[in-house]
Amino acid sequence: MLHVPLVRECMSTTFFTLHPEQDVFEAIDALVAKRASGAPVVDDQNRILGILTEKDCIRLLSVSAYNNLIAGSVREFMSEVKMTVTANMDLFAVAQIFLSTHFPALPVVDENGALIGRITRMGILRGIQHLMCQIERQRARLGREQDSAMHPRSIEDFQNLVASANRRQLAEVFSRRLAEDAPPSPPHDADAR
Repeated sequence: MLHVPLVRECMSTTFFTLHPEQDVFEAIDALVAKRASGAPVVDDQNRILGILTEKDCIRLLSVSAYNNLIAGSVREFMSEVKMTVTANMDLFAVAQIFLSTHFPALPVVDENGALIGRITRMGILRGIQHLMCQIERQRARLGREQDSAMHPRSIEDFQNLVASANRRQLAEVFSRRLAEDAPPSPPHDADAR
């Protein structure tokens, strides 16, 4: 049976966070230094409060174009987190979320709302790779089992065949085996009569 990968198997637990009272320009420096498109904003208990994205920072610049450069805390400029996932969700469910939203990453939270990781579209792709490897291994195993069932090559293969097959299947295997092992019949020569 296939194991559908869970978020916990594909999520990243290495990420940086911002604090809501942090200066927004410090936060921008952190985003640029880490080459991140956004970062979650968490409280002192690591509960997610929002997210500061590149777009939020650009909005800050846009507003400042008509005034002096506006300063403030991350809390004043962060966006609301619209969607979170849990570590026990399977990748099919999370893939549906990614297909129905424009988010490149989703925060992963525990039952108390504490941030424990993030899952990205690339994480979903890694999960798909893992699933495909499982499918290929299963196909190869089934192919080997079918081959040994139809063409037992060892005593163990023969014992497995006898233990798992019914009479009709055994008769089919043995008749095929006898036909394969039979010597070729002599050619019929019409002129010999």
